[in-house]
Amino acid sequence: MTVPKVTLFCKVCKATARRELSDEAGSRGIRETSSEPAYCPKGHGLMIREDGLPQENWALWSQKAWDNHTTPNRLFRHIQQPAGSKLCGHSCVAMALGISLDEAVKLIGHKKGVRNYELIRALGHRAATKKAVSPKKLTAPCLIRVKGEKRRHHVVLYEDKMVYDPAYSSPAPTFVEWETFLKAIGWRVVSVFPLRPVV
Repeated sequence: MTVPKVTLFCKVCKATARRELSDEAGSRGIRETSSEPAYCPKGHGLMIREDGLPQENWALWSQKAWDNHTTPNRLFRHIQQPAGSKLCGHSCVAMALGISLDEAVKLIGHKKGVRNYELIRALGHRAATKKAVSPKKLTAPCLIRVKGEKRRHHVVLYEDKMVYDPAYSSPAPTFVEWETFLKAIGWRVVSVFPLRPVV
């Protein structure tokens, strides 16, 4: 069975994105709202339907939270990387840009571990700096790269008190809890990639 899709577009630059219609009741009912939001790849904010109707309520609330710099319970849509994959960075880029994991893979161009410059390039206008900054300058929202034994690296997304770790099925309740776990397994934060709020 083919799932119907809706076209969303950016009011500023007219960029478009296709999203499947949700099979769950949303603000406009079953098969009436997109299953996930889309953000303009050029940083212009949340895309809308071609017919002018908004996306589901949670997506608009997420946009409002960005604009007001507030701390909602779930600002991002959590994306879990496939088991055994090296797609943690790709998953974080997808969460930060409001795109699917497949779209993030296409944007980065491969399914291997992501280097710092590739994260910055993929984030585009959402990146607040042109390179990674010191862990001492950790500020939300941002992507965080951590390092463990045998030169293993991992990337997570951080928004104020909540950590979106793609290795798990849902965000860590608090940053303190996540950091405590990190230290317990011998990992440490090595670099930070500040994110720019949607404008």
